[in-house]
Amino acid sequence: MAKISEKWSVGVSVMNIGRQRINPTNDRFATVMRGGCQYKPSKKVSIFAEVEKQIITKISFKGAVEYQPVQSLFIRFGAQSAPMEFALGIGYKVAGFSIDLGSKYHQTLGWSPNFGLNYQFKEHVEK
Repeated sequence: MAKISEKWSVGVSVMNIGRQRINPTNDRFATVMRGGCQYKPSKKVSIFAEVEKQIITKISFKGAVEYQPVQSLFIRFGAQSAPMEFALGIGYKVAGFSIDLGSKYHQTLGWSPNFGLNYQFKEHVEK
């Protein structure tokens, strides 16, 4: 991941580059390559874009917008291609804790709700 400027960040990742096998079936774990960016046009809005390619599937394009109307509240919307999916969610952060609620729509599977509860420990900064 690299921070290009105060408004732009980019990143890439490759997972399972060696295409490891699952024994005893001899199937392989998927190899996934991703590249993406974040653009912050203002303090309250973030725009995300990503391209993902698995070895055995079509290329997928993803995009999302996050809006922060007040200090602790986040509203999110996202979509992707191949397969077409849409996602909506809200998040709330307070005193190191974050709570996220959302739902994703898949054209075959329908709606899938999700929930997240996280705690961020204070970062150690060397002087």
